[in-house]
Amino acid sequence: MRSGPPARSRRAVWALAAGAALGVGAATVIALAGGPDPIRVEPDSVAAIDARTNAVIAAIRVGEGPGPVVAGTDALWVLNLTSETVSRVDLDARRLLGTRGLGDIPGNVAASPAEVWVTARCDAGGDPGALVHVFSDGVGEVLGGDEVSLAGVTPSARGVAEQSPPGCGLAARGTSAWVTTNVPPGLVRADYDPAAARSRVVWARPLPRAPAAVAVGAGAVWALDTGAGVIRRIDPDSGRVDRVVRAGANPVALAADDDALWVANEGDDSVSRIDPRTNTASKTISVGRDPVAIASGAGAVWVASAEDGSVARIDPGTNRVTETIALGQRPQGIAVAGTTVWVTVRGA
Repeated sequence: MRSGPPARSRRAVWALAAGAALGVGAATVIALAGGPDPIRVEPDSVAAIDARTNAVIAAIRVGEGPGPVVAGTDALWVLNLTSETVSRVDLDARRLLGTRGLGDIPGNVAASPAEVWVTARCDAGGDPGALVHVFSDGVGEVLGGDEVSLAGVTPSARGVAEQSPPGCGLAARGTSAWVTTNVPPGLVRADYDPAAARSRVVWARPLPRAPAAVAVGAGAVWALDTGAGVIRRIDPDSGRVDRVVRAGANPVALAADDDALWVANEGDDSVSRIDPRTNTASKTISVGRDPVAIASGAGAVWVASAEDGSVARIDPGTNRVTETIALGQRPQGIAVAGTTVWVTVRGA
């Protein structure tokens, strides 16, 4: 394995955003299951869908402009892009634990059972950005993070577009994270050492464009090139690009499981199912208008469509949409934890 250049790592204590802190007791659960009225999903909230019934069972106010969302071991992490904060939600109690300022511009969030990662400044033009491994006290306080600067990490390469559109791809598994770099465009693997509480760059590979999304699963890391309409299959250990796979029109989001790679295509309102054994699209499935996020779990594939304010449930056994769940707002991000599907929404 060829290592990349040494990473600059520092402990960054994130400041509390003015007016953004919400105490543990300040959670707003808009409605609960079992009442006489249906759940009303308000803007700037995260909605919980019971995968067993396809019903919205709760909606919890978070920060302003929620977007990327990921489920950790015991908490849901929501990036609020407008207020530049992160919210933590208790997965079992379905209540807000707290919202804290990041002290930087957030871009994306990823989690494995033990670790949580956030990208900073990934979509700022000309800024190399940073990858932050997040620390917390386990009950809602975000204490800080070990930061790896992405400046100068990815080597320049012939044929690589220096001014490609910014990408915010990020995925994690175990103590490893794979993150987009923008200057120059490429992909980096960083490993976190819990004993030393520090991260290091393992490898950095230039790519023709900065990946808009990254997923890990089915034995590979998958990097989405929206501009070219392809996904690059990358060896997670070496960083070698093994295959280039074509998806649908204007692919924007990825989800990987053991059996398939699922690609949300904004250009033709579809989902492509990629067979990792053949690296080809085996099925194209029509979903709602403007699909923006996709997740796999709880026995289904879930697709959030912003334009029609819905979540489509796909049966991976039949490759058919079996349910469409209306939220009444514009979905932005989606994650699955156990039998609950979590969807961030903004105003319709």
